[in-house]
Amino acid sequence: MDKTKICLGCGEKKTLGNFHKRKDGAGGLNARCKECILAPRRGENGTSRRYYDTHKKEFLRKSAEYQKSKKGREAHRKAGLKYNQSHKQETHDRHILRKYGLLPGEHEKLYVGQNGCCALCGKTVAYNRVSTDHDHETGKVRGLLCQGCNTGIGLLGDNIEGLQRAIEYLRAAG
Repeated sequence: MDKTKICLGCGEKKTLGNFHKRKDGAGGLNARCKECILAPRRGENGTSRRYYDTHKKEFLRKSAEYQKSKKGREAHRKAGLKYNQSHKQETHDRHILRKYGLLPGEHEKLYVGQNGCCALCGKTVAYNRVSTDHDHETGKVRGLLCQGCNTGIGLLGDNIEGLQRAIEYLRAAG
């Protein structure tokens, strides 16, 4: 594993100890080295906090332009993918908490409680392939389904009336 990183401030390749820790940074580190972060505060490299404050609008405009550019969007996408790959469980737990209000472990308990099977058809489903069925109005989780059952319920309107129409259709065609 490479124990160095290239600073986005000065462009130099430095050891990881030269970077402050940052939870949301790539690899858990800040993108700029400690020297580059402290330089404006010290007035080094012709920069200072006062200079930044007087040119803040220009900095923000350039940053927004970069983020909107194809190169900026691609860099952001790649950084996100890299983070998600190296933090799969945390990313999954955050998604489950944000979308369904389930704490880490509660989703897995639900899966184990269903014996690793779809709550509708009973087929075994791998944990990483399970779909979380929930009421779209209340947000309440109803159970874990295989992708096919979850898609079927969704296409039928996610309600009893849609399912009842499908049952009546199948009986009549019968």
